[in-house]
Amino acid sequence: MHRWPLPVRRDHRGGLRGRPSRDRSLERRGHRQPGRTHRRASRLCVRERSSVPEARLVSATCAGIRCHSLYVPNGRTLDDPHYTYKLAWLDRLGAQLGDELDRGLDVVAGGDFNVAPTSADIYDPRRWVGKTHASPAERERLAAIEALGYTDAVRHLCPEPELYTWWSYRPGQLEQNRGLRIDLIFTSPKVTERLAEAWVDRAERAAVRPSDHAPVGIRLTG
Repeated sequence: MHRWPLPVRRDHRGGLRGRPSRDRSLERRGHRQPGRTHRRASRLCVRERSSVPEARLVSATCAGIRCHSLYVPNGRTLDDPHYTYKLAWLDRLGAQLGDELDRGLDVVAGGDFNVAPTSADIYDPRRWVGKTHASPAERERLAAIEALGYTDAVRHLCPEPELYTWWSYRPGQLEQNRGLRIDLIFTSPKVTERLAEAWVDRAERAAVRPSDHAPVGIRLTG
């Protein structure tokens, strides 16, 4: 039985065990660049060469599953260059996930996608017309990932309405459940068959000095 995200354990030197550690030799001042990851337990050594000067994806193979933890660019506004960058980033992610399926890998990709897949994932869709996180182009990128054979795991097991993962810090937004579902976990077909549970940890969002996002997770059989 496996859970994602993975628990963090420290080794005798204070390092993380069971999570990839970063090689900061490729980082430059002010930016963290996608670089090398290591995990001795699985003899993993991954290198991602990229001209994009932001670290937004870290990957490891855990219990035979290729796991990606990611943070998709925000996009800011539809006329901002950062929005074009966001779309290009999602295109690259889709290409990578498609390649891994072609190679026969079992894959989990989860994190802050900064996109609500459908209007049902927004408390008031009218307020988000003409804005990032809900534009047709962004949603097309997520639909393309699903078309490859990936499943939106939380929605797959939790079809109930008004399920969100992000709420503004403005007073009353969490209490009135005025949120967005933008933190997602996509699973490849064989991993989807093993899904036993999925959840949004809303209690964590209600804690003292929380993130504006609630953690999401899945549990697998086997």
